[in-house]
Amino acid sequence: MISIKQVNSLYIILASFVVALIIILMIYDSNLTTLENKISATANPNAEQPQVSNESAMQMMESIQTLMKALAEDPDNYNLNVQAANANFDISRFDKAAYYYNKALSLHDHDANVEIDLGVCYFNLGKMDSALIYMKSAIDKNPQHKQGLYNIGVVYFNIGRKEKAVEFWKKLVELYPESNEGITAKNFINEVEKQNSGI
Repeated sequence: MISIKQVNSLYIILASFVVALIIILMIYDSNLTTLENKISATANPNAEQPQVSNESAMQMMESIQTLMKALAEDPDNYNLNVQAANANFDISRFDKAAYYYNKALSLHDHDANVEIDLGVCYFNLGKMDSALIYMKSAIDKNPQHKQGLYNIGVVYFNIGRKEKAVEFWKKLVELYPESNEGITAKNFINEVEKQNSGI
């Protein structure tokens, strides 16, 4: 004779099997739809496809080409060098962005924003010493630079100087507690403190 416990166990197993089967069918359907879209795009390249990213990339490239022509005509134009640096930064060409930020700073060295962006370029290129040089310079010029306080903390954290990172993040949280950077910094501080306390 089958007990109530055994019946309940059978129902649980059956319910688990049904749920697993539904999940498998949903995944299969999703994969099938993706495959059909790929086949359709290959078979009919003229079909209307979402081209947003391609159009955006084309517009960006055209914008960069126009900018480069203007810069070739006026290579010592501070604003054009900053724009060229920003455009290259936006497409993750950090080496080129660093070149144009450096050029801009050689023309006008009082812009903390440019120094922070140059520091981020060097960070992304793995040149932490250079990143710190420019971020420190920016913070010397503007001790309340929100993005600068956040970024220099990130650099210090990534080179293993967590106490120094926390020092800058605490200042950021004190000055801009409700900003996205301040909220993120607060979370980083909590994580560092948990690690230090061994939790």
